Amino acid sequence: TLIVRKGAHFLVYAAVGFTAFLAFVKLSRPKKRYLFAVIFALIYAASDELHQVFVPGRAGMVSDVILDTCGAVTGALPLFLYVAFHNRKQRNAL
Repeated sequence: TLIVRKGAHFLVYAAVGFTAFLAFVKLSRPKKRYLFAVIFALIYAASDELHQVFVPGRAGMVSDVILDTCGAVTGALPLFLYVAFHNRKQRNAL
């Protein structure tokens, strides 16, 4: 079942995007944190697919890298919105 496998790709990389956003805590600007989290997930997904090219019975697919990156974008988005809103609220309170 293709839908289950592709859904798993998406959800796992949503978790990667979410945790990568948290990991880049030293970057103070939310946009930069979001961008770094997504780029990290993209590079990780591409390296995983490249690895699969060398595994017998597996194939690296660009479509999986795209799906994985979409998952990361989706996973990091709620944190990005929260941090951006929270920062804006704090600036307006001053």
